Amino acid sequence: MDQHSQSHGVWDWTARIHASQTELKCSYNVIIFTGSPPEDPKEWLICPQFVGKLAVHVPAGRGYGRRMRSDNDIVEGFVHLSQAIAQRSGLASLEPEQVVPYLKQSLTWRVQELDDTPVELQSLEVVVFATPLAVPPGGQFPVPGESQRYDDITRGKKGGSRNE
Repeated sequence: MDQHSQSHGVWDWTARIHASQTELKCSYNVIIFTGSPPEDPKEWLICPQFVGKLAVHVPAGRGYGRRMRSDNDIVEGFVHLSQAIAQRSGLASLEPEQVVPYLKQSLTWRVQELDDTPVELQSLEVVVFATPLAVPPGGQFPVPGESQRYDDITRGKKGGSRNE
């Protein structure tokens, strides 16, 4: 796969995850896949579709999980998608015009408690971002450009983008 663009270099694709730290009364994982995960949640972290996870730690303590959810208990994390896209998609590049349709079809996620029990998370929002990276002449490291948000990839899916 050619990850390079004529105009800038490489695209870095990530899934941004927002979720309430206290909605569930225990720690949990938000797991990202390309494709449908196995039926058995014990296989989710080891299946070929697994891309990455956000581990949300809920501290044990008297009453911590019982308080009302507020906007300031939202945690944010990112799962990098580029390597999985490059290895699994068969696409010729990481350009948005190729990657967006692929991710609309294949990007999925699940939430599970640490004992592998699947759970629903009402506060969950998964949104995909792509950031162009360019290596300046004589430079060794890429310089990120402005990230672009792709709400259409996850909108309409449970836990997907809420932006209209």
